[in-house]
Amino acid sequence: PTTSDNLEIRAYPFVQTSETAEVIQKQRDYLIDTNNNLYDFHPQLFSVVNLDAKVTNLLGKEASLSSFIILLFALSAAFTQSMVMRQQMPSNKSKNKKSFKDLMKEAAEGKQPDQSELNTMMTGQMSKIMPIMMLFIMIPLPGALVFYYLLINLINAVQQKIIFKKDEEEMEISADKAVIKELNKIQEAE
Repeated sequence: PTTSDNLEIRAYPFVQTSETAEVIQKQRDYLIDTNNNLYDFHPQLFSVVNLDAKVTNLLGKEASLSSFIILLFALSAAFTQSMVMRQQMPSNKSKNKKSFKDLMKEAAEGKQPDQSELNTMMTGQMSKIMPIMMLFIMIPLPGALVFYYLLINLINAVQQKIIFKKDEEEMEISADKAVIKELNKIQEAE
């Protein structure tokens, strides 16, 4: 290769960088221009609650009724999430429920912990921690997102309640059929 070819190969990344910088500058100018002329949209709930407001406004001079209502939405969303989490937890009504400390003692003795006990324990911990964590995540968010999260949790809770009720009814019917089948076998044997 000649010296001019060598220079072109070495200069190519600088040309690309320069072109990229020009594109970024044009996009930046466009964004600055459109940022000043954004839409004039302010979401409201029942023409009372400004869904642009944030819970963090309660701490500053911008405290309003909307901020307080959004705080109530955030608390309600955290509560409904804990309800949903509890609905999803397996029902472990056994009296010998082990704590994390007991499981670790058994592991130290060389005994392999039961996976279902570990899963139940972890799910229980998550059902306690997750709503608190989501509450702190929702505090700086605009009210519209908090309201959306609350509605989704409420819909999810109702949906799960309906589905679990149908499953319970189907299980009872299946159990009744099994009992009737066993009774028929016993009667035939007599």
